[in-house]
Amino acid sequence: MSLADNALCTVGQCKWKSSVSATTSQVEDKINAASDWIENYADRKFISDSYEEKIELCNSQDIILKQYPVTSVNTLSIDDETIDSEDYRLSESRILIKDEGVFRGDIATVDYDAGYISPTTSSTTLPYDIQEACVLMSRYFYYQDSAQYQQAFTNTEDGQDIAFPVIVYRLLKPYKRLI
Repeated sequence: MSLADNALCTVGQCKWKSSVSATTSQVEDKINAASDWIENYADRKFISDSYEEKIELCNSQDIILKQYPVTSVNTLSIDDETIDSEDYRLSESRILIKDEGVFRGDIATVDYDAGYISPTTSSTTLPYDIQEACVLMSRYFYYQDSAQYQQAFTNTEDGQDIAFPVIVYRLLKPYKRLI
C-alpha cells in the first residue's frame, strides 16, 4: 500500500518518532487510517484540493465555507448568476463577505480551492501540530492494545469523554470545524 493523497504525515516522521519494527506498508496503512480519522474528527479536509459547495442563503452578509484555509475563490454564483469578485472579499480564511448589502437569492454555488500543501512535499504548509497528531494517532493505531495508550483515555478539560490520546485532542482542538 502507499500513502493516500490526504496523508497528514510521512513514513519518515513515524519511523523517526517510534522505534517500531513495522514494515513501510504497515506504517503507511496506519498513517492513512490516522489521516482519515483526523479528517472525520475535525469534520474537514486538510490537504489542498478543489471544492464546489452549494449553500442556502438567508439574505446574509457572509457565506461560511466548509473547507479552509481558502487559497482562491474561482467562482461565486447565486441562483446561477455569477457574482463579480469585486463585490465580495475573503475574510478569516473561509468567510466570503459582501461589504455593501447582503447576498440575495436562494442558493450560492462556490467553486474554490482550500487546504494546506501535503507534508509529502518539501514545501508543505500543513501546521506541525496536525502532522504531530497524525504521527501520534498512527502510533496509537499500531499499539492500540498497549497499556501506555490505554492510560490516554480520559476526560478533557471541557468534560468530553474521548477514546484517543489526550494530546491528540489538544493538538486538533483549534482545527476542529464547529460551524
